[in-house]
Amino acid sequence: MTRLDERGERWMVGRIQRLLGDRTVGDDTAYIPWGRDYLLATTDATTIRTHYPWHSPEAWGWYVAAVNLSDIACKGGEPLGLLLSLLLPRETEVATVEGIMRGAKRCCARYGTKVAGGDTKEGREICLVGAAFGRVGRAEFMPRGGARPGDILALTGTLGAAASGYIALQEGVTGPGLRGEERRLLRPYPRVFEGRAAARTRAVHACTDLSDGLLASVHQLCLPSGVGAEVMWEAVPVSAALRRRGQATEEWALGFGGDFELLMAVPPGRFDKVRRAVRGKGTRLTAIGSVRRERKVELVGRGWRRPLKYGGWEHFRGGG
Repeated sequence: MTRLDERGERWMVGRIQRLLGDRTVGDDTAYIPWGRDYLLATTDATTIRTHYPWHSPEAWGWYVAAVNLSDIACKGGEPLGLLLSLLLPRETEVATVEGIMRGAKRCCARYGTKVAGGDTKEGREICLVGAAFGRVGRAEFMPRGGARPGDILALTGTLGAAASGYIALQEGVTGPGLRGEERRLLRPYPRVFEGRAAARTRAVHACTDLSDGLLASVHQLCLPSGVGAEVMWEAVPVSAALRRRGQATEEWALGFGGDFELLMAVPPGRFDKVRRAVRGKGTRLTAIGSVRRERKVELVGRGWRRPLKYGGWEHFRGGG
């Protein structure tokens, strides 16, 4: 019998797609025709063991809301609401539950939406299951598949802030001791406003968020379109927090994940328009490479190039 720890999450998702006979199941959200719009629906579960270094109930509530809203963001969607279900051991303190809900409420409020409902059930460990809903005009929708040869690969913000926070925790810093960008490990900010701004340009061919790191996301953007890419290492914007550690390496900056930035494929003639739209929300958009016809992904530096393996975090295998 084949086990999940032998194959990993990506292999299992492929099996599920074939079982359902629907390749769109692999996108960041489900998108359902709804008049002139798409209704967006996504779900994400989090546990301390696989997702979250424990800090506080409120921070965990923020986190589960943020990771769900990030899926809405990378489709260019306007959030409509969040459902939040809680699996809780019977000895859980009431204050913990209240803190989780306050955190989720505050994250939703920041992005103009709310916790609209949910469920509570008993479980062996705390597990939070979110389901976010949104809408986007069909002409503005940014699919994961859709990248074309010649497109510019563009990235919002910087990479490595969450990785730097993780390193700090490994060095003995507690959650409250994280400062500046490193707090994004515990309190990510989904690019909802940036995603909406980019979608309104109607210029983005494809988009996904970087939940599992660039090593995974660039492949996830290319595979549905049958294309490849090259990423220019010197162009990748690495967070100041990680640079200060002297650890701006492929492993940490490209592979760790948790930054929840957006990776887009944009035609060269319209890149400036999308960049201005994103910059209008206070975030820079950086060209980090290009989409190629040949189906391979490479990392390119000054005088060198090498294959960029499909890495990053993968459930059931514990890593890339």
